[in-house]
Amino acid sequence: MTEFRPLLIAALLVGLTLAVFSPLGNHDFVWDDEVNLTANPYLNPPIFSHLLSLWQKPYEGLYIPLTYTLWGTIARFASVDPGRAALQPFLFHAANLALHILSVLAVFAILRTLVKKDWAAGGGALLFAVHPLQVEPVAWITGMRDILSGLLSLLAVWFYLRYAGGAPISLDQGPNPSKGRKGDKAAAPDHRWLNFGVGTAAFLLALLAKPSAVVTPVIAGALGYWMLKRPFRQCARALALWLVLAVPFVLLTKLEQPNVAMAFVPPYWTRPLIAGDVVAFYLYKLFVPVWLGPDYGRTPGYVLQQGWIYVAWMVPLGLVTVAWWRRKESPWLMASLAVFIAGILPVLGLIPFAFQRFSTVADRYLYLSMLGPALALGCLLTRSSQSWLYGCTVLMLGSLTVGTVFQTRVWRDGVSLFAHALRINPDSPMAHNNLGSALALRGLPEEALMHYREALRLKPDYADPHNNWAVILFGRGQLEAVEHFREAVRLDPFYAEAHYNLGNALVKQGRLEESIVHFKEAVGLSSTHIRAHNNLANALARNGNPEEAVEHYRQALRMNPNWVEARYNLGSVLAKKGDLDGAVVHFREAIRLQPEFVVAHEALGRALTAQGRQEEAVEHFENALRILKSQAKGITSP
Repeated sequence: MTEFRPLLIAALLVGLTLAVFSPLGNHDFVWDDEVNLTANPYLNPPIFSHLLSLWQKPYEGLYIPLTYTLWGTIARFASVDPGRAALQPFLFHAANLALHILSVLAVFAILRTLVKKDWAAGGGALLFAVHPLQVEPVAWITGMRDILSGLLSLLAVWFYLRYAGGAPISLDQGPNPSKGRKGDKAAAPDHRWLNFGVGTAAFLLALLAKPSAVVTPVIAGALGYWMLKRPFRQCARALALWLVLAVPFVLLTKLEQPNVAMAFVPPYWTRPLIAGDVVAFYLYKLFVPVWLGPDYGRTPGYVLQQGWIYVAWMVPLGLVTVAWWRRKESPWLMASLAVFIAGILPVLGLIPFAFQRFSTVADRYLYLSMLGPALALGCLLTRSSQSWLYGCTVLMLGSLTVGTVFQTRVWRDGVSLFAHALRINPDSPMAHNNLGSALALRGLPEEALMHYREALRLKPDYADPHNNWAVILFGRGQLEAVEHFREAVRLDPFYAEAHYNLGNALVKQGRLEESIVHFKEAVGLSSTHIRAHNNLANALARNGNPEEAVEHYRQALRMNPNWVEARYNLGSVLAKKGDLDGAVVHFREAIRLQPEFVVAHEALGRALTAQGRQEEAVEHFENALRILKSQAKGITSP
């Protein structure tokens, strides 16, 4: 029976994790899922050339090509209509949950390697699986980058421990730090270096999933030093390659998220205080995981105005002091605390990063760090056989599970998420803005406007609410929209979407020259802004510049070859230029993609008539009439 125990515990971990997160199957896209997925031109459609582009350069401030490749692969199966920008969220949520389950099993493997007791390792892994702090990365589709990177980092750590312990790749054996018998000397190095090679590959993939994986060598080194008793120099020598691999990712990420992009950059002397506050905050949420949300509003500027900033650092320092004092009797304390803090090193605020505009802390940043508390619980369970401890552990894990079930429901959709966020932080301009956007999508513009106004009251220099407010006004045909769009681009000159929207509003007013300026700004800031390329081409064509218009239509079609509107527009411009052959090609393609596209049939008929191909032209004119009659009768043509 003993040999089947790991499989039984693994099955229990999988089943419990599935049960806790099963409501995700009915959840929608929320928050930045639009930027990363539903409105991402590289994933609409997810063709090979688009995904290849994501390997060549960062997108939206992060170089995470492996994550985008996985998203693109899922999008191939999650499209409502292949080639269009309509995606179903179910498969993405299922993928998030599957990756989280694999991470739970990886934690179980690591803990079995370190604590050597199956049930204790299972208890630690279950803490990792069901703690409410894990809800954000698992329930948020964009959180896949944290889970995928975390999973690969965990695998890298496990293989490193197999290497450091001198054991072959096997879930059933713990580390073997002994020198071994004479007959084993030839085989051991092969196993060890194979482990190290696989671990290095996993670490590199983790970096390509999200650069925050740069902390993996620190975590692996801490576990090797404190848990496997390897000398510091051996740990450093073994992990030097990993540190070298991490350097380019650190530099590239900082290059994409410069300090100048932040409204407030804290002075150097304050950053250790901010870091201490961050660790203290996370420790509090670890032990009291209530009132969790997407925006805690703990920006550097905010926390530096609070008196607690000068004492918060004492909490983590006190824990480190106790762990150091007990390092010989209980090295697992130091190891657990080191892993917990190491996992959040990139987001402690020592180096400014993009999300600090809203908050230095976020639940998702703790995903990999949760290995530390899992290790602490696993080690604690191995060092006491008293029934009260096991009873308390069961009670604790049960309470955490209930908390996670309720927290998962919060992430059901945008309205639910940001209404909850405002209950936690009523002064969050981001939550007001995002709740407004979610309400607007539900067809509740007045409620949306109320939240946009509140966001601007709280943060007058916030460009997003101006843009979103103007979108509603523009949809109503109100001229006031132009002023809000102008204010958005004034506050954030690099806001491509606001430039695009302002261009559309100016076209509506007949101010083509000015609209072209803003459309060009939009495509200059975001070369993949496919709608901006199309609308810029429309404005150029109307303004008497067909040659340049053709180039922008072609650019849009390179990004999405199945975009019917751009096909038709390009055909129309080519026809006016006298390139009838080219126009016919694009009109035919538009009809192939959308057989009941009436104006494309009419345009193709006219182009064929001009070419003297009367019989073909008549066929398309008749098709146009048939479709119009069917539509007038409310009948869909076959």
